[in-house]
Amino acid sequence: MQPAKRRLLLVSYTLISAWIACFALVSATTQAVAPDHPSTCVDSDQGSGARYRICMPEFWNRDLIVYAHSYVKPGEPVAVPEAQLTIGGVSIAEVVTAWGYAFAVSSYRRNGLAILEGVDDLVELVSIFSEQYGEPDRVILVGASEGGAITVLGVERHPDVFDGGRALCGPNGDFQRQIDYFTGFRAVFDSFFQA
Repeated sequence: MQPAKRRLLLVSYTLISAWIACFALVSATTQAVAPDHPSTCVDSDQGSGARYRICMPEFWNRDLIVYAHSYVKPGEPVAVPEAQLTIGGVSIAEVVTAWGYAFAVSSYRRNGLAILEGVDDLVELVSIFSEQYGEPDRVILVGASEGGAITVLGVERHPDVFDGGRALCGPNGDFQRQIDYFTGFRAVFDSFFQA
């Protein structure tokens, strides 16, 4: 690939992931305009027991954005997390597909802390996508929070599946150390600022 085209693609993917991150800061009362080209979405089951959604644009640019959602409480039913797919009343899938990218998301086979299962389910999702719509030119994994950890691990372990990724606010690095820090900080905070 030519360096100029590679830079253009990198900028494009960076803008998409930055848009998702920045748009998350918009208040829920913000009025938004629907994209000009609504996507066509299909929901179904994966072999692992997870649910998935694939949304195709009117004119596909041959690239796929896979969204790794964040934490869902263990008691919740296994389902595509609808609340995490809209920001300020605007569908992330609609915006991504309006730019010509295909969009895919999986529920993961179980809820709770499911990082390893999430990676496996998203690899399976890319395979399902390729069987149904053809091999994409590039697959970019984007995730926030728990999805950020899934993104980092997915790109590290499966460079044959994911061409790149954008991890947002993920607990990356020494996960146990981060949990210990947050737990310790909370204990100190609660002792000084009792309700």
